[in-house]
Amino acid sequence: MLAADGRAGGMLQGDDEWRRLAGAVHDDDAAWLANRDAHARPAWPIVTSTGAVPSLGAVWTAPVVLLCAHPELDAATPPAGYHFSRDGWPLAALHPSAPSGLAERWRRRLASLVDLFGAQHVAHSVAAVYLNPWPGRVFDAGLVLPSRQRMLALATRVAERDAALVIAPGAEAWLAHPPIAALPPTRRCAVELSAGEDLDAAALGAESWDLLCSRIAVHAWL
Repeated sequence: MLAADGRAGGMLQGDDEWRRLAGAVHDDDAAWLANRDAHARPAWPIVTSTGAVPSLGAVWTAPVVLLCAHPELDAATPPAGYHFSRDGWPLAALHPSAPSGLAERWRRRLASLVDLFGAQHVAHSVAAVYLNPWPGRVFDAGLVLPSRQRMLALATRVAERDAALVIAPGAEAWLAHPPIAALPPTRRCAVELSAGEDLDAAALGAESWDLLCSRIAVHAWL
């Protein structure tokens, strides 16, 4: 069974544990969603038709976990793309057959790591957790859904297993959570908003980049 904070063996994107977590997120937010027309700002709509997306990748085993704001949508990335999965590719967006918009976003973001380690190794080594697990075009930092506590608990468990955490651009709200804010520089780094989404030495700084690379290099997933 899936624990209240999402713990389970594996919990790979799209598997039974992941779907149960997505269902728990929906239950958390059900009352809010039922009245979302009274709450949601028209400029920042969220998409609920395809379900919640709490995480991507192998959250319980990846040595590097991105703490992101929300599942990003654009003209090339429909919500359904986040439910794409392939065996042997926990971060399925890096699979050659991944939906084009989602694939382009993640391949660009992780291009430097893929160049060093190969796409499948990175797919096993990098995961993502979303603060607001509902897809949308823009993150509304003022929107705190009931599922926020579940997502914070999920990130806390990731931190407790000694993963290196990366605060994605625009996701600084994660730092309001004490277990994340208290992590030392050897466990937590951030991508500057001005650097864009790319995860590389320029965006992270040489020391943080070397730390991530060293963790990914020794990750045994075969």
